Amino acid sequence: MGRSIPARDTAFNTEYLVKTEEIRELLNILFDIRKIPIGRFIASKIYKYFFYSNPGYDAAAFIQECGTYFVEQQFELYPLFHAMLSSEHFFSSAMIGAQIKSPTEFIVGTSKVLNKFVTQIPGNLASMDEVLMDPPTVQGWEAHHRWITTKTFPNRVKFTTTLIGQFSDAELIAYVKSFTSFDDPEKLTKDILEICLPQPVSADMLTVYVNELLLQKQPLYEWNDMVKNVAAAARGIRALLLAITKNPAYQLC
Repeated sequence: MGRSIPARDTAFNTEYLVKTEEIRELLNILFDIRKIPIGRFIASKIYKYFFYSNPGYDAAAFIQECGTYFVEQQFELYPLFHAMLSSEHFFSSAMIGAQIKSPTEFIVGTSKVLNKFVTQIPGNLASMDEVLMDPPTVQGWEAHHRWITTKTFPNRVKFTTTLIGQFSDAELIAYVKSFTSFDDPEKLTKDILEICLPQPVSADMLTVYVNELLLQKQPLYEWNDMVKNVAAAARGIRALLLAITKNPAYQLC
């Protein structure tokens, strides 16, 4: 790169000094001479993790713009994250539901949306082909489409099915009552769908979720009576949650 680092005298050629001085100087050289490629590389890494794992040609200009901005900000990460994660591109419809959740995102996200404590996390992660702190290569996991296979998808469904099955009837009633809309079955279903799926479902699918599953084919006005009869309401809530978590869109974020 046209720069050199002076050789050390043998008396001062220690591992500590090499790490603290030579390597630091090497980094200074890289960030001085190769600042544009470094900026673009960091922006692309953020893009692949938070936007889409396989950016196409339409993302190249955005990544280049963000990389240039990163350099202008003296390689400060906060301005770069703020710019990228508040951009129109990040909130565009093409980015919503574009990523397949990693096993960690899937398990933690399920625990959060169901407000249910999860146990045996390492084993569940391993069944979905992710062993924390043990990636297959130094690059990490290939992610995205590789997370879904004929082995891992059934294990994901098994995980959510088992977790929902651990709810008692009383816990299911308490869960829906945590929503301000719990006394309106249609609004309640929409609110649950909103936190579980990245995109709204069709009107026909919403009708199935409300009438066929939550209400168990009972009329809307029967919902309050169903809630009083804990077992009947719990049966509908459990059926609704199982259907939502089995929806392929539940795998997306």
